[in-house]
Amino acid sequence: MPTMRLSWNAVILSLKDSVMKLSTSEKTAKLSVIVLSTLRKKECDNVKIFIYKDGLLQYIYNAFEEHYLEETMHYKGNKLIRRKTKGLDYYSNPIDNTLLYTYDMLGKLNSITNETGYVYYQKKDKKISYKALSEKAAERYYAPITTYH
Repeated sequence: MPTMRLSWNAVILSLKDSVMKLSTSEKTAKLSVIVLSTLRKKECDNVKIFIYKDGLLQYIYNAFEEHYLEETMHYKGNKLIRRKTKGLDYYSNPIDNTLLYTYDMLGKLNSITNETGYVYYQKKDKKISYKALSEKAAERYYAPITTYH
């Protein structure tokens, strides 16, 4: 299968189109642009665009000379549950990877895996004390009751 090499300008235009579509459809998105450059003949080496909504990172767009990455974050509440990465790597091979984030009953990060089950991070198996578990249960159980007083 022949690989198509994208020019720097094509990557920037594609990136610009993606951002323009997003910013018009999500009016509350806060756009932060950070240009990271390595000065080689006064040219920009790569560009990263970070897009936030309601204080949570939603998208990261990376454009390099001949490759790019688009990362999309999905949340449940304010916890990151999925991070989807698409693009082309340094050798113009397609990248399509999804990281899944799981949390324990206390809301702490438990694991990071991909869709095939490969484990990138696994929290050490620690036993929780009865006292800590009771306090956490009481917080969750009594919190709705105390708000009505």
